[in-house]
Amino acid sequence: VISFTFTVTPAPRTTITELGVCYSLTNKTPSLADPSGTSSVVKASGTASPSSVGVNGAAKGTYYFRAYAQLQDGRVSYSQVGTVTL
Repeated sequence: VISFTFTVTPAPRTTITELGVCYSLTNKTPSLADPSGTSSVVKASGTASPSSVGVNGAAKGTYYFRAYAQLQDGRVSYSQVGTVTL
């Protein structure tokens, strides 16, 4: 199991509609709109910060991950990419 915990600080007058983590074994910049189709997404259960998500049954390897916040106007904001090796 991989667990991600993250804190999001929204800009003033910004409404967050979704939080989560994008991750991949092959894509070094995982995203919601990954054209290669190699990124996976785990959505948080709400929009409270800090937030946590978990990935069950993860295969061994190096994972690239980053948290995201989807805003009310449709824009998506990402954290920096991190890595974890299982």
